[in-house]
Amino acid sequence: MKKVIRSLSAFLLSLVMVMTPFANSYAANSLKTDVSTINSRISYEDYHQQTTRYNTSGQRVVGQCNICAATNLLNRKLALDGAYSSANRFKFEYVFYTSCLYCPGSNLTVDKVKQASRTYPYDDASNIITSDYTYSDGYCNNPIYQLGNKKYQLVSSNARTASELAQLIENHHEGIFIRCFYGSSGHCVVLYDYTLNSDGSYTFYSIDTASGSKEKWQTDFANTWLGGQSYNGKKVSPSNQECINKVMYLQAATGTAKMTQDDFFSNNAPVSSLAFSNVPAISNITQGNSYNLTGNIASNYTIKTFKGEIIKGSSTVQSASCSPNSTSVSIASTAVNTNLTFGSLAAGSYTLKYTATDSSGKTVTLSRSFSVVSASSSLKISIGNAPTTLTQGSSYNLTGTVSSNYSIKTFKGEIIKGGSVVQTASCSPNSTSVNIASTAVNANLKFGSLAAGSYTLKYTATDSSGKTVTASKSFTVQSAASTLSISMTSAPTSINKGSSFNLAGTVKSNYKITSVVGKIKQGNTAKQSVTINPNSTSVDIKSSNINMNLKFGSLAKGSYTLEITAKDSSGATKTYTKSFTVK
Repeated sequence: MKKVIRSLSAFLLSLVMVMTPFANSYAANSLKTDVSTINSRISYEDYHQQTTRYNTSGQRVVGQCNICAATNLLNRKLALDGAYSSANRFKFEYVFYTSCLYCPGSNLTVDKVKQASRTYPYDDASNIITSDYTYSDGYCNNPIYQLGNKKYQLVSSNARTASELAQLIENHHEGIFIRCFYGSSGHCVVLYDYTLNSDGSYTFYSIDTASGSKEKWQTDFANTWLGGQSYNGKKVSPSNQECINKVMYLQAATGTAKMTQDDFFSNNAPVSSLAFSNVPAISNITQGNSYNLTGNIASNYTIKTFKGEIIKGSSTVQSASCSPNSTSVSIASTAVNTNLTFGSLAAGSYTLKYTATDSSGKTVTLSRSFSVVSASSSLKISIGNAPTTLTQGSSYNLTGTVSSNYSIKTFKGEIIKGGSVVQTASCSPNSTSVNIASTAVNANLKFGSLAAGSYTLKYTATDSSGKTVTASKSFTVQSAASTLSISMTSAPTSINKGSSFNLAGTVKSNYKITSVVGKIKQGNTAKQSVTINPNSTSVDIKSSNINMNLKFGSLAKGSYTLEITAKDSSGATKTYTKSFTVK
């Protein structure tokens, strides 16, 4: 059933209008004497019912001034009858639930209101009020309130003028109930005394528990909270008939109360005292740091379950629970403290929510907001082995580490010559520690392919905090000694005039061979010359243009020299010569 908090004004407006109050029962004493007697018997704490309360959903519930005023008036009547004590007084909770019982359409029973009070308990000093039961809009029917053998009933009066109100107070020394409009709302107080001034005006004295301080809540009406309000441009006052909405007084009841206060409490289970205590606010937590929970849970019942949740937005990101089966729990010693891992939380705003339930069925919650702030990144690159001087054509294995307290998202290696990147390789480790030797950077940077010259090896790493660091090492690639060679397997020694000859052999180098020149010379004069530019590390003479284009068959008789000269890209030069005769 819906939780509904109804302002008591509904039943106040509904009570049967009774114009003539019952006869003054206190003729033996003056009003002033009885007022003094009552005030000496009731403490400030007993009067000071809160008039602004909150339901279990944390929503503000207004209008409880009606219950406060009614409870105060009942206790003043008890005090006047000599029956009031701190152990024998009307309680706010009883007055509230009894009022609900008299509302048509509520379908409430005494058992149901007892269960409601066990589930959502409150008393004179509480700040939570709720009822689990729905009652329809309608009018409460003259509730009867009973404590021991004392039974009282609130009755409406048509008294509105200041003199009528004064007479009503004279007839009811405990005071009267009055509800006044202010602004667009209304507020209820008790009028308990008055003074007739020499100019014929009245000064009324009231109890207005909305006023807060003791000096304000029981004083002349003009100095109370309600006396400071206005209605239709005029000050709210008992002398301002326009603002008066409801006037009531107490009379002895002859009917049977639906529920006595003694019955309401005597057969009711003890109210659970389940509550959290000493749970501190949480300061900002640096990302990666742990946090130890402290605080206590206590109840007069066995605490059955305790749960802790870490909530981000509307989602629970962590949860831990335990079953204490004890009436007292130290949060620090529970599985909730052990299993909620604050160190694993990402930066952001969170709520820590506790929920505890005891064997009475009562559940309480407590929440603490906190933030996880980003830790400073410790990202660094430690260069292990990196080249200083390399011989051209040599490979190289890189070593070293990249580390961070955040996940390393990217790691890149570059080889730079001058201002230009000549090689690059990268990877996505997604780890807090990286061994450079095992990365694609080491596998894919090809030092052996570098030409001689000066270079820079540059590393760049970025982690999930957004931090980027670099590390560099300069190195040099030195030229290797050239292995340029010419090996001839077929060259002429003596040939007949007009005969051809096929040369055979190879030219090789560890550098690219840039040119090979074949000449037939007589003395210092080149009779024939052929040049090729192979741009490779090996040349087959037999299949080259040198063999094809040197024409031995065209030579005249005489002595000659075959000369083959090769050059490679390192600048090395080799020459092969062979003397031969044409007969």
